[in-house]
Amino acid sequence: MKPLRSVPFVFVGLVGLLLASACPGGLQSRVCVEYFELAEQCAAKAEPAQAEALRSVARLAREGFEKQNKPRVEESCAAMLKTLKADAACK
Repeated sequence: MKPLRSVPFVFVGLVGLLLASACPGGLQSRVCVEYFELAEQCAAKAEPAQAEALRSVARLAREGFEKQNKPRVEESCAAMLKTLKADAACK
């Protein structure tokens, strides 16, 4: 009977692993995609000098993030997104 009881837990664990591997991380994570989209939207509305600065920061971030591990990239994107959302010039 014990093997039958452990089957649901093993199955749930396996499904969790499959779902986790199916979700993109790093630069393809939801938070990073949202950050880069918002950065471009803000740049499109900004004055030319500010627009270039926003695009430059986003470009440098993308290049730097390609060399980092996925959890750190997502944390960085979340922090940058929070800052960008709080920027009055971006609203």
